Amino acid sequence: MKKICIAALAATLALGTMITAQAADTTEPTYPKQYRSVNGGRLRGLKSPAGGAWEELADGTWKYHFAEGLEATDYWLEIDGTWYYFGHDNIMQTGWVKDDGNWYYMDLETGALFTGWHEIGGKWYYFHEEGDGFKGTLMVDCVTPDGHTVDVNGALVE
Repeated sequence: MKKICIAALAATLALGTMITAQAADTTEPTYPKQYRSVNGGRLRGLKSPAGGAWEELADGTWKYHFAEGLEATDYWLEIDGTWYYFGHDNIMQTGWVKDDGNWYYMDLETGALFTGWHEIGGKWYYFHEEGDGFKGTLMVDCVTPDGHTVDVNGALVE
């Protein structure tokens, strides 16, 4: 009888420990939580994370540090109403960026996501303007909302 009670007590304690450990693992992280946008693709960050800071590196590139010291990595982040993308190297991306099969263009100077019409390399491109999970996506092989046709590469058909 003692052996059964001790085994039951040990099992109860072990189960309690596992439940406690599981409960501890489900707490919210202290850094900004990443989530998938409605298009199922890009990772997006919280808007204007409080206390974060930009860091300019010696080569003129930029990183973003959250208040807790973590760096944005493979991450879309909206800061003060402007969207930026940070690559796997933690560096703010500029120029053409391909993410989840879609193309985006980040301003060469500021890194800000392009929306609307922009001339790049002598050709005009249209980037989705709506904030519906596709904001900034290069529109290809279709008619833009303002009635212009773009080809399979996204360039304006004149």
